[in-house]
Amino acid sequence: MKVLVLDTPNIHGRVVCDIIRKLTNDDVEVELFAVTDKGGYCTNDKLCEGLVYGLFGGWDIINISLGLPYITYEVRDIIGKLLDKGVKIVCASGNNCVCYPSKLDGVISVGACNEDGKVTDYTVEDSYDVLELGCWEYKGKIYHGTSFACARHTAKLCGGIEK
Repeated sequence: MKVLVLDTPNIHGRVVCDIIRKLTNDDVEVELFAVTDKGGYCTNDKLCEGLVYGLFGGWDIINISLGLPYITYEVRDIIGKLLDKGVKIVCASGNNCVCYPSKLDGVISVGACNEDGKVTDYTVEDSYDVLELGCWEYKGKIYHGTSFACARHTAKLCGGIEK
């Protein structure tokens, strides 16, 4: 199974990849493709580059643990082509807001819950298809957010077992 993570090359993207790798078997290939500009912000152009890379890489799942307030026609079109090819696209629903591409039909939008299964304060009600635990410890620090819930769901789709 091949998973493409479209994210930042900084700690955020590394934590997302860490979750997927640690919750799946060794036969799952995980690759990070940076979709941020020099300032560290995701842009439609960069997201489009990552999606095009995903279109031709033989990926089974694309994890998008970030979001934008709007998306361009090009991004929407490439996501449609990926979905038509059978690629699963898993998106964070957004923290304290609902963002694209999680709003699109066909993608799996993931919200975050706490250890009791209750929706977190930062997950917008009715903005998600599924809920996953939204925290992860990485190098001694606890990270919270729908991004990390999204990574957990990606691992689950790979046949991962909660460890």
